[in-house]
Amino acid sequence: MLTALNNPKILILQCAIVYQRVEGKLLSLEPVIMQETEYLRNVVARISALKPDIVLVQRNVARLAQESLQQLGITLVLNVKTTVLERIARCTRADLVYSVDVLLNQIHLGTCSRFSVKKLSDSNKTLMFFEGCAFPHKGSTVILRGASRKELMKVKRVTSFMIYVLYNWKLESSLLMDEQAYVIQTKKPILQSPSDSVADIISKPSTDEKHTRSNSESTGDVKVAIQKPASQSIQDASDPLQSEPNVTSPMSPQDLHLAVDNVPTNSFRKALDDIILSVSPTIKYTVPYLENETGKKCDLRKYFPDNIYWSAQLDPAAPIVKNETPVETIPRHTLELKEPHAFLSEVLTETCDSAKVRSSLALYRAAGGRLTPSSKKLSPPPTVTPPAPVSTKIDALQPSNHQRLPVLIYICRSPIHSPGFCVEPCTINMDFYARNDIPLGSFLEKYCFRRDYKCPSATCLIPTLEHERWFIHGNGSVCVGLCEIENRPPEAYDERIIMWNWCPSCKQVSSILPMSSDTWRLSLAKFLDLRFNCVPLGCKTASCTHHLHQEQVHYFAYNNIVASFIYTRIKLYEVCIPSTTLKKSLSTFDKNGLFEEVKKWSLMGQEVFSIVLEKLHTNQTDATMNTLQPLLVKDQANLKQKVDDIQMKLTDPDVMNNLWNLEDSIVKLKRAVVESINNWNARLMKTRPKTKSTDSSKSLLTDIVEGTPTTETSTEYVFDSEESEESDVDHVDDSDTVKTKVPRMKAILSQLLPTNVPSLPISNSLVEAQQHHTLALGCSVPVVVYEQEPSSIISYALSSFDYQYKLEELKAAHEIETNECKIPHIDIKFSDTAANFSVKMYFADLFAELRKFSCPEGEESFIRSLSRCIRWEARGGKSGSNFCKTKDDRFILKEMSRLEMDSFLTFAPNYYNYVKNCFENSSPTLLCKIFGVFRVICQNNNSKTRSNLLVMENLFHSRNIKLRFDLKGSLRNRLVDTSLDSMDSDAVLLDENFINMISESPLYIHPHSKFILMQAINNDTQFLANQHVMDYSLLLGIDDTNMELVVGMIDYIRTFTWDKKIETMVKKSGLLGGQGKLPTIVSPDEYRKRFQSAMNRYFLGVPDRWSGLVEGINI
Repeated sequence: MLTALNNPKILILQCAIVYQRVEGKLLSLEPVIMQETEYLRNVVARISALKPDIVLVQRNVARLAQESLQQLGITLVLNVKTTVLERIARCTRADLVYSVDVLLNQIHLGTCSRFSVKKLSDSNKTLMFFEGCAFPHKGSTVILRGASRKELMKVKRVTSFMIYVLYNWKLESSLLMDEQAYVIQTKKPILQSPSDSVADIISKPSTDEKHTRSNSESTGDVKVAIQKPASQSIQDASDPLQSEPNVTSPMSPQDLHLAVDNVPTNSFRKALDDIILSVSPTIKYTVPYLENETGKKCDLRKYFPDNIYWSAQLDPAAPIVKNETPVETIPRHTLELKEPHAFLSEVLTETCDSAKVRSSLALYRAAGGRLTPSSKKLSPPPTVTPPAPVSTKIDALQPSNHQRLPVLIYICRSPIHSPGFCVEPCTINMDFYARNDIPLGSFLEKYCFRRDYKCPSATCLIPTLEHERWFIHGNGSVCVGLCEIENRPPEAYDERIIMWNWCPSCKQVSSILPMSSDTWRLSLAKFLDLRFNCVPLGCKTASCTHHLHQEQVHYFAYNNIVASFIYTRIKLYEVCIPSTTLKKSLSTFDKNGLFEEVKKWSLMGQEVFSIVLEKLHTNQTDATMNTLQPLLVKDQANLKQKVDDIQMKLTDPDVMNNLWNLEDSIVKLKRAVVESINNWNARLMKTRPKTKSTDSSKSLLTDIVEGTPTTETSTEYVFDSEESEESDVDHVDDSDTVKTKVPRMKAILSQLLPTNVPSLPISNSLVEAQQHHTLALGCSVPVVVYEQEPSSIISYALSSFDYQYKLEELKAAHEIETNECKIPHIDIKFSDTAANFSVKMYFADLFAELRKFSCPEGEESFIRSLSRCIRWEARGGKSGSNFCKTKDDRFILKEMSRLEMDSFLTFAPNYYNYVKNCFENSSPTLLCKIFGVFRVICQNNNSKTRSNLLVMENLFHSRNIKLRFDLKGSLRNRLVDTSLDSMDSDAVLLDENFINMISESPLYIHPHSKFILMQAINNDTQFLANQHVMDYSLLLGIDDTNMELVVGMIDYIRTFTWDKKIETMVKKSGLLGGQGKLPTIVSPDEYRKRFQSAMNRYFLGVPDRWSGLVEGINI
């Protein structure tokens, strides 16, 4: 083989030169050898006809072919890597031949000025040199010599990186010149250097200025100036943002001291200012969201460690990472060489199967090697401290980790068609000039200008020109759209891509120029990086100062197809999940409303006392007057004192801090008025003479109902016994049974028999009959019970002394841990003269503990919130349940069916343990917190009502919610008709409405929000699936004011019981329609998978510059 050739012809084969024998057939050996010889002779003849001097083969070559090529004087190189062959072909202009069976006479051979094979003197490697190639700018080789392998590896990394920097700047500067770009001068220089700035480099005249570049470009040096700003000198330790003092107006020492104190210290920002991460001088870097002031204050920040990003720049004490592992060696002077074993010199006279030979061989093997440690006493070797373990952390401030662009991409139909994704959104890392990247020109030719290119979706029949390709990164998006024009621009070059810019604000168009070959080779990822993160640049020929890459539209055209690149800033939302603790109640202070309420009750009290005074003067004797007159004066003074106290509190400047005391005073005022009515009715009735008709009617009624106790002012109702209540734990009965029917009989007979019951002196019509102001005061909060407001009944029960006593008793029983099964429910009964009430609190101790660490203001705040509520209709949902909302908007009461109550009670203790574990371990959860489950019974003279109620937090409390969605991940019957006139802002929309919305305007969220959201969904759905729960929903509220998405999981109380299984089977069969879609109700595991997949598609996390640089956290 010749080792030196001048002007050789080079043939490159990406195949093997061998004869393919037929396997599996019985053939004679001689014909096969003859066929192989004939085939290889023909192949060699075809190769020799091209007259190559060097043949490079990717795979092996048959021995016969090697000998034939050697006889012809052709240099043959075997088993060459594919990447090496591609590089040689690119530099020597040689064609890659994929098979020796093609017509070799049409193959173009490569060439170079000289080929040689040399062996380096200081290395055992033999290298082949191809010198004087046709395209030297397309590849070269740098040989590093003279140092240890460790040092050479470092030099190799630095050299490779610098070659990459030089190559990128050559292509990037070509793009900037094609765009006629210049740096818009700002107050502070973006880049300063002793020689040239970016603006100087861009504006330097070149042969490309007139855009008459030839296809073969010169290979001159490109001058690159990447310097640190002068304000970031290492001698100056001040904040670079404050590094330009005004020399014309010097600051006083006091002002200087204040300015320094007000500057926040941000170690990450300072480290970022001291390092260059991008190879492009026009790319700017900002501090990660979670490291700036806004991100540090967001609610989700607590779920991440204090130091999210790691870098040696941030941790100077970090040990230096060693790449090599120390090898334990033994000094040569500590070894001895033993005598050779006898088996080596033994003459074998028997076969290998004999016992003697096998015995000798076994002894030889057992003796081991000849090198053994010396028997001389030597000093012990010095102890070597083991190196620190190699760190696996990702250095967030390492420049090599930033040579990529994380981007969210998807393909959709243009707005003129029905919304929908042809390619679902996905996040990829585009490594510059490497993985997932493509040259800009190749992208345009392959995906934009090629007419036979079709949509990747198999179900999409819309032409490619009516699609849009989206790239989203950071705070912006780039939309690539296509259109077809009738005539090509007159300045267009034949078979060349042309480009220009247009400013929508100024209506200015730049010059139309052909794309240079260097711009064609520019990385698409780098081109997009300039759109997303470039400093402000302007266009020279457009006379426009708007941002070239973000405020202007870029057009590329080929023939009559035009591709546009449009940058748009996007809305990035922060996800708000249910907080560990509720926000403190922000009581609304309606001063005028409170004044009117106090005025109303004050006038009512005055009216009562006026009626009393009139009765005393008309119907009472002087003795009675003397007795009752002082009491009336005392009550009037007491009422006046209460009103004066309330007025003083209302006018107090610190009224907001004493709002609870003010509310209690108003409740006590109402109670005082009602008590005055009752007391004065009793006093005046005592002084009124009794009539005979009244006595006779009572006597007749008593005779009919023998042995029945009767009273004039109250009726005693008897509820179910305690035993029946306890049997209601696992099965809630909706039947209305009253054991004793005597009161009903008495009520019926009292209406049939003629009676003449005397009227009350003061009419009870002044106070509504359904309001109960005179119930016994509780231990903490005075509560008025309203029959139409079930929350007030629960509130009164929670504030009663009876509840506090039973709760302490229940907790004590659990602490003792007796074998007796203590029912974890509490029953509270209370009544007055008009109605009886019963409240059953399920798992009272567990929910009391949950409220303890969830309500920052304690149980009293919870009781006050429940004291008043209003009816609330949740429009758009399909549950059909009745809802109430507390007047302070903090809690929602949902009525539960019997099956829902039975289902929830089966896993309520597990729910408590799960929520408590999430709180203690700071684990995110989306479960909308449930603060209690109650059964409320209210019975008056006319009716009896029974309700099973669930009290949960209101996720939208104190928020300005624009749209509401109930999302299940199912598309079967999940559409609300928004064209109805009855739709309002409180309507709850469903999945299909949400998909229609995000197809036109996707919901983009921060990457850390997406990470926490999916982590919480994964944990919560796994817990619910273990409890056999399905049919839960994700409640979503869009708050555009604060740019927040408020989310929480609701309706997680229904288990997969037999009725749901039957419903699933019937709907899957298609008997009820559904258009082939899966039913909403499926098994818990199926429901979980579908729910997770849907939520991952619904909420699009937008990657930024720092995505993927945190070990174990995908943000």
